[in-house]
Amino acid sequence: MNAFLSLSFLLFFLAESNLLAQERPAPSGPMGAIGGLAGFGPQVPTLSYEGSHIAESESGNSGPVVNENSLGISMPVFKSEKETVSLALSGSTLHFCEELTLDSGTTVPNDFYKAEAGLQYSRRLEEKGKSFGLRGTVGYAGDKINDRTQSFNFIANYSFPGSEGGQWVTMLYISNNGPFGAYVPIPGFFYMHRTPAFTGLFGLPLLSMQWTPVNPWAFSFSLFGTTVKTEAAYGAMEQIQFFTGLGFKQQKFLLSNRVEEKDRYTIEEKNAEIGFRKPLYENVFSEFKAGYVFDRTNFIGQGLTDKDGGSIALDQSYYFKWSARVMIK
Repeated sequence: MNAFLSLSFLLFFLAESNLLAQERPAPSGPMGAIGGLAGFGPQVPTLSYEGSHIAESESGNSGPVVNENSLGISMPVFKSEKETVSLALSGSTLHFCEELTLDSGTTVPNDFYKAEAGLQYSRRLEEKGKSFGLRGTVGYAGDKINDRTQSFNFIANYSFPGSEGGQWVTMLYISNNGPFGAYVPIPGFFYMHRTPAFTGLFGLPLLSMQWTPVNPWAFSFSLFGTTVKTEAAYGAMEQIQFFTGLGFKQQKFLLSNRVEEKDRYTIEEKNAEIGFRKPLYENVFSEFKAGYVFDRTNFIGQGLTDKDGGSIALDQSYYFKWSARVMIK
């Protein structure tokens, strides 16, 4: 559960219109890549946990052990025929087992924290297929929990039917810690096209495709901002599903002692993995991954690739991840 843009609730609006009836991967799969730390999933009380461990690099030169843990809960607090109000709370810790010193001479902290509280409102309009929603989160994302590491996200969307059963979604997003910059309103749109074997979301700044040509095979690709993920899976999710995938992501944090207000500490990496998903009980779902993380860079700057504040390249290494969700129906 990384704090990228929290757009997962847009998928809920489409699901409410029966446009996402096609089976989807679990939230930590490709479609989950466009969720956020306090992203909203199923509209039932849901408790989720994810833990990851990146081992020390094989060379032992520049690549310390990294441990990350996150916990979240989301629940509807009001629901009627046309309206839904949901609440989400979440937190995570990211720990480097040794200090890192950037090429600028800056030594960065070992520990980073994220905490968010979010509220979402959605409403289906009288006109068939139309809906709108609002979602906001407030919290912290940095090396300390104080006023210099406060973060917020706000997104509004409006959805209406397109031609041949498709759906248009327009949206407006603003954040002080988003992948496109701080305090910059970001407009966007996408069009959703669905067939029995294919679901595609095409637009800006979002691209997502799911293809199930022959059961039980499934292929997925998603791109949103600085998150890219592709996956090939085999098996039924209600029994056991095996998958392999490639990905790219950035995590951004606010340093409490930063000189420039818009500077962000960015952790960037690519990964290749294999894993499986399996329900443990009727309402408990688990996922295990193992793989390699590579092209790792940590840097300070104001943009997507700005490294004016210094950077350090970390060696490739292997990692393990385990996650679980409990859905209370």
